[in-house]
Amino acid sequence: MAISHGVLTADPCSTTFVFVSTRDELEAFNRGFTEALARRDVDRIVEMYADDAVLLFHGMPIVRGRSEIEAMFREDLADGPSTIRFEVGDVIEDGSIVIDVGRYETPDGRGKYVVVYRRRTDGSLELVVDSATSDGSNELSEG
Repeated sequence: MAISHGVLTADPCSTTFVFVSTRDELEAFNRGFTEALARRDVDRIVEMYADDAVLLFHGMPIVRGRSEIEAMFREDLADGPSTIRFEVGDVIEDGSIVIDVGRYETPDGRGKYVVVYRRRTDGSLELVVDSATSDGSNELSEG
């Protein structure tokens, strides 16, 4: 059952419903994404995207759809796991659409992102538009 600015989820061990704020939901989603990158679990990463998802990453052509997303992540993670930390920023929610305007940090630098999510029929989130751009390397941004 979806609620504006949060979700009611059923505790599988009881008949209790727990309110989860959208911010908490996004933070949990980001943790799952981060863990999948660290494990190089491309199948899990691809499941997090909608069939019609679009990636808009700095210095790359537009990546459209799950098959292109899968190919991009398989190539990107071929050399080893990826380390990233997300910070949920401004959260905008309207009906089945949730937008997160946040920041990220990797060993190579920092950046910002705008991610558009859509609620699936079960209330879970799927990535529809994933757009990120770098602030430059840690050295440059600290200097």
